[in-house]
Amino acid sequence: MLRLKKSALTEKEGKLFYKGDLFSGVAFTMSEGELVNAIEVSEGMEIGKYFPKYFPESDYRVIDIELLVPEDEDDYDPFLCLNGERYSGIALEFDGVFCTGELLYVRGWSDSQVVYYKTGRLESIDLVEDGFSQIYQRYENDQLKKYEITVRNSFSFNLAFNEDGGLSVLGMEGDYFDQVKLISGKLVIPTFKNESFIEDLKAAQFLSLSGNSFTDKLFKRLIFSGVLEQTKNISLFQTAVTREGLYLLQQDSRLHKLLVNSNIISLDDVKLFKSDKPDCYVEFNSEEVLA
Repeated sequence: MLRLKKSALTEKEGKLFYKGDLFSGVAFTMSEGELVNAIEVSEGMEIGKYFPKYFPESDYRVIDIELLVPEDEDDYDPFLCLNGERYSGIALEFDGVFCTGELLYVRGWSDSQVVYYKTGRLESIDLVEDGFSQIYQRYENDQLKKYEITVRNSFSFNLAFNEDGGLSVLGMEGDYFDQVKLISGKLVIPTFKNESFIEDLKAAQFLSLSGNSFTDKLFKRLIFSGVLEQTKNISLFQTAVTREGLYLLQQDSRLHKLLVNSNIISLDDVKLFKSDKPDCYVEFNSEEVLA
């Protein structure tokens, strides 16, 4: 839904319009860079107050980000201040009349932000708190772009996709599928709950796999579910895949390049793979492997 400054709307007979059409979305009333009011509107009628739903509700001050100035202009990524003090509160980012960002600042620093396209469609969520982070990004066509959940000293899980939906990155560290259940109440993004999610994927031409929780079992599931039908290049970086998993790729006639960085698979394993697929470019720990 559209997210606009209320000044861009017109009112007629008690209803709000944008460019001649009944408005549905969020309207922000600003005065001298400060939020005065934010309302949700449906078919021109106000239906309630609006508050950034991805941040914890609190009595935050809300301002236009243009009011913030760097504490030290020589810093690459400085703290931001309001009236000489490091700012704590929410800052709204506008592109003309369109509200395209909500950033939560704590003492001049923002780890958490939500970004929208000018159409009002969600572009990204990036939230950080107490050693826990969640990142969720979508392309403008609504295709998932990036998905990442990390809990410090416990697990990390990340996916990346190209614009047509092809999986390009899959990384798994730690016991994600068990641990994610324990933090489900904190998640504001959809959850991949078990290994069966793999079967609904399609991989891009280049696929990077990483992490000590990516096992032979998962690799086998990836291969035999047809996910790799378009994949020509594969990178295995510090996974739990063994030579048994590696050899599952020997029958893949589409594979042009294989990059392996591993303490589990040996150079001899990779040489044997190369001897069976001499036309495939192969690297082991950043060194080309020759037949």
